[in-house]
Amino acid sequence: MRWYSIETHAHTFHSDGKLSVQQLLDLGERQKLDVISITDHNTDSALDEVSSAQRNPMVLRGMEWTTYYGHVIVLAAQDFIEFRDLTPVNLDSHIQSVHGAKGIVFAAHPCDPGEPFCTGCHWDFHLNSPGLLDGIEIWHEDHPYRSLWNKKAEELWISLLNQGCHLIPVSSSDWHDAFSPDTPYGINYFYLDESLPLSDAFHDAAASGRSFITMGPLIDLSIQQNGNTFSIGDSVPAGRSLLSLSLHKGNRQDVWNAYELHPDMIEIHYNQQVIAIPFEQYDKTIQMNLNLAKGYVYVKIMGTIQKEYASLLVTAPCYVI
Repeated sequence: MRWYSIETHAHTFHSDGKLSVQQLLDLGERQKLDVISITDHNTDSALDEVSSAQRNPMVLRGMEWTTYYGHVIVLAAQDFIEFRDLTPVNLDSHIQSVHGAKGIVFAAHPCDPGEPFCTGCHWDFHLNSPGLLDGIEIWHEDHPYRSLWNKKAEELWISLLNQGCHLIPVSSSDWHDAFSPDTPYGINYFYLDESLPLSDAFHDAAASGRSFITMGPLIDLSIQQNGNTFSIGDSVPAGRSLLSLSLHKGNRQDVWNAYELHPDMIEIHYNQQVIAIPFEQYDKTIQMNLNLAKGYVYVKIMGTIQKEYASLLVTAPCYVI
């Protein structure tokens, strides 16, 4: 098991991207990604150009269902799922079909403006069971911390957590073209079982909530209780617990060094409370005793990026039961 850097939303000229499949793979390699998912609009034809021996990065099957009511990222499904009959009120059954095919579903940029700026970019789906979603893109495109729409998407994610839903925060670069190396993009990390095929390993990690999003640093996070150790995505019994965390630079440091990134504050979000601790240094373990009650706990790292104050990392929650 190890953490894999994964871009879950990118396009080629098989839909509206300006990059060939090989150019997109080259971009992923320059970004030091372990995995990239090609999510062209309403087609997976780009996969025909990907060799089964492709590495650095590996390629995860994906598609962006693109409708007048919103966009939906579908990843790792082992069968084609019919989507052309989607309406604003029948997405629940389609998500269930994706899950039946061992796939994962993310809401794509749900709070972006729609008409007249971007037809279909805003989510107008009405889910009877929003907890069917596996995740929500709360960071979208470059400089995600600048976007009001991303802020609204984060608020949507938190509101669903407060309703008892289990779903992860997702970063989406939504690459369509090449860009300057100093353009800040977030990235996802998923904790994959290397003994499994990529699609199975990704499905299991995403469905279990073993993930975080980051502009650069990596995080180790654990909760210890009565001799048991829990991590990101786990369900933790209520009660007295010891939370431990540390930040690390990882193997993509030369990519995000151009972002001039400096962590400043560690925020522990515990249900609707926030405990803030000043960040001191990388590779230093910070511990805190918590008396956990039913709900959730996740960690957010704040700091500066190219001299702008921003969210630098957000973990998926641990769920307190």
